[in-house]
Amino acid sequence: MGKGVKIKIVKKESGFTLLELLIAMFLTVIVSTAIYMAYNSQHKSYTVQEQVSAMQQNLRAAMYFMQKDIRMAGCDPKKNASGGGAAGAEIVTANVGEIEFTMDITGGESDGVDNDSDGEIDEAGEWYNGQLGDAGERVRFKLDNDANNDGIADGFPCNLGRELGGGGLQDIAENIEVLNFLYLDGSTPPAVTANRNDIRQIIVSIVARSERPDPEFTNNQSYAVTLPDGSSQVLLAAPGDHFRRRLLSITITPPNLGI
Repeated sequence: MGKGVKIKIVKKESGFTLLELLIAMFLTVIVSTAIYMAYNSQHKSYTVQEQVSAMQQNLRAAMYFMQKDIRMAGCDPKKNASGGGAAGAEIVTANVGEIEFTMDITGGESDGVDNDSDGEIDEAGEWYNGQLGDAGERVRFKLDNDANNDGIADGFPCNLGRELGGGGLQDIAENIEVLNFLYLDGSTPPAVTANRNDIRQIIVSIVARSERPDPEFTNNQSYAVTLPDGSSQVLLAAPGDHFRRRLLSITITPPNLGI
């Protein structure tokens, strides 16, 4: 071998075999699928919780307005000589799906009359005047899509409306499917009555529905309210659809009824 000749040894480089590539791809697919399923599950859970939260917020808002107003039904503080209120405040309409009532709660601070007979005219806090017709003294609650007044929405969208002084229904809660009123008398235990003059308590029940369906959920629950005698009354039979719903029911005792 001549002097100065260099011999270069080439090393054989090894790469991935086809089997190794297939295994790597298989593992990548498994990991990616697991990550997607976890993300999808979390996303669905978040969506459901968001809709449930919206329903609960609707129910709280609706009940806030209704309880505040209905407790004042029949408020008529200016007494006349023969007893009773001078304004004639009362429950005007008492249907299963609608209530309307009047109350004397404004006008006394600016009418130039000593309504509370304390020697001062139009002082602060003299809020009643013995008359109806002032702003906010006539209130009505009803679903804005319930032509039959049966308390069940005829279709969607359907919202709960509040009307002041005949000005038309103004929405106070969205996606309300059921608005139900049960009227109780003063007996023990209270019994359901259809006579407006006998009403002493009012059971208000609202069923809110989710805005969007959940294809993986089927609603087979019926919604009912429990009466004072222990019996129950179904408000909405099991719909069998994919919408989630929440029921909120309270009993309101207007202190002015029957006085």
